[in-house]
Amino acid sequence: DEEAVGVGHVMANKGALAAALFIWDTSLCFVNSHLAAHQDKCKRRNEDFAEIVAGMNLGFPNCGIVNQFHHTVWMGDLNYRLDLSHMFDPEIANARSPTPELFNKIKELVRLRALD
Repeated sequence: DEEAVGVGHVMANKGALAAALFIWDTSLCFVNSHLAAHQDKCKRRNEDFAEIVAGMNLGFPNCGIVNQFHHTVWMGDLNYRLDLSHMFDPEIANARSPTPELFNKIKELVRLRALD
């Protein structure tokens, strides 16, 4: 199935494709999606995710895809980003690519679970 969430919720520049299958007694769903880009679009990405979950017509009607399969694998260009502006100088935090030093600091914060 597919669900468009792009311009006017009609154009397929953003959205998702999904496929479901059974392997013996286990149901699987694979979803590939492309969500809205840019740091300030988190609310839009979350809304698109909810629309995709509700709008896919796989399996049982009126039941979102994340609740009707044993396993759902979600992949694609989700466009979520880390907002590090509260931890680092905004110019550094918003750089297109972190310096090696900043990257190593972020890796250490992830290892210590300081970003949870």
